[in-house]
Amino acid sequence: MTDRQPPESMKDVASLLISSNMATPENIVPCTPREVEEVHEATGVEQLPKQYEDFLLTMGRRAGHLLHGTDFFYPSIVELADEMRELLEECGVTHLVQPGSVLLGMHQGGELYWMEPGEPSGAVFLYIENDDSPRRNWPSLRDFLITQTKEEQAIREKYNL
Repeated sequence: MTDRQPPESMKDVASLLISSNMATPENIVPCTPREVEEVHEATGVEQLPKQYEDFLLTMGRRAGHLLHGTDFFYPSIVELADEMRELLEECGVTHLVQPGSVLLGMHQGGELYWMEPGEPSGAVFLYIENDDSPRRNWPSLRDFLITQTKEEQAIREKYNL
């Protein structure tokens, strides 16, 4: 995996998941165009970033073991849109998220991922409840997914999962 060229598209990320034994072709499940529209409506932004739309159309319902246990996939991201906004408000950190950002997902009710506006993808940030600033960031959604794949693969190998 380290000798390869980094994935350029979401289909390449899906291939990385398969080659890393993090997924099979059968458990990489895309959203339908109507489901992508539901996600778009829930985000409240004018337009979804291209990389995020590609993610949804490639693996928006499920991506094997990637982000397992994190509400990052359809339909939970639609169902949790208001809860994600509420977390930012309750913690008094709405200023951290730029206007036009897309709330991507939530982990255990206290960690929030979002993507800033940008084409084809803005930076992705992680906020952990009660922090004053984002804990971590990635240059793009693709970079975030590649990093998550590698980190989760290492954990699975370490614990023989």
